[in-house]
Amino acid sequence: LMIVHIASKKDLHVFYKNLIRSIIFFALLISILLLFDYLDIFQGYYKLSSNKFDWNSSLKFLSSDYNFSLLPVFFGIIGVFYFLQKPVTLLKKGFLHLVLCIYVITILLSGSRRGLILFIAIITILLFVLLFTHFIKYSSLKIVGSNSKWFLISSFFLTFLLIGFLFLIPIQIKRNILNTLGISASSYKHMFSTRL
Repeated sequence: LMIVHIASKKDLHVFYKNLIRSIIFFALLISILLLFDYLDIFQGYYKLSSNKFDWNSSLKFLSSDYNFSLLPVFFGIIGVFYFLQKPVTLLKKGFLHLVLCIYVITILLSGSRRGLILFIAIITILLFVLLFTHFIKYSSLKIVGSNSKWFLISSFFLTFLLIGFLFLIPIQIKRNILNTLGISASSYKHMFSTRL
């Protein structure tokens, strides 16, 4: 089918863009579902739901192997950086950085050591590219370095926000925030003890 529909370089370029958009979209969908599972946000809904399709077991199946479930997230990060290399509007750039923040939160809460090591490797590579942008002659690396600033800032901010929430905020404020988000104290303790 690809041979039939792709007859020129322009068609191939459109195919690449649509494929990368699909990867970003499905990685975002998987990230949101994984976050729902990690935080047990809809636990009460599952008990009250009378749908034939069992969402709870589907989410557990999706997140049964944390290393494997993070693969689409990392492909999504690569896809977002592909689109950030192109000239985009400020609104689209803000949306792509928001998607990157969701990916970062998913990686941090996944409990996967391999995923965390790969995330730290990506951060380290981007820091080196950002630090050496003045000495690099390749224009594409300069664009990646300039676009990675906000990703690095948001990654460090989210990491410190998570550490601050876990260790610095008083318990009563933490309970109020968890109740507002719909996260039970038992699921928070489970996540804290097993993943973090």
